[in-house]
Amino acid sequence: MRYIIILSLILSWNYADSQNKIFYNAADVYNYVVPEQGIKKIRTPWGNHGRFLLLIKNDESKTKIRKKGLWGFQNAQKKLLRFSQGNTYEIVESIALVIIYKTYSPKPVYYFSESLESKVLLLEKKKMIKTLGIDKFNQLYKKSPLIRTLT
Repeated sequence: MRYIIILSLILSWNYADSQNKIFYNAADVYNYVVPEQGIKKIRTPWGNHGRFLLLIKNDESKTKIRKKGLWGFQNAQKKLLRFSQGNTYEIVESIALVIIYKTYSPKPVYYFSESLESKVLLLEKKKMIKTLGIDKFNQLYKKSPLIRTLT
């Protein structure tokens, strides 16, 4: 239950703090421990294909950080983005401990994982049933209009 509450808070933040945040691992998201402070902007040069994030600090200094060493980041628009298997995914929904992602691109493809630490898998009905089991899939299908639309 703690996990669901924390994740829903993260996904629905709408308070005045517009600071960008870097997450080195999933535990940083759970505990909201953020070592990088004072980040004005986070850019993804070369989009999904780049190996680095460009951090622009409040004092306008710039720092490159390898994406490979990061779990993901939250941008000023409150979007939570995750790096996994060389791709960038935006978290779009969290239902019953299953996370739904879409690719960070103009034509999104949807993916899922069982938790913030789990491997990201293509969102297909057969794959979801194999990974989650038929009972959990049926529960998710009833709860999520997105899953009903995509499967």
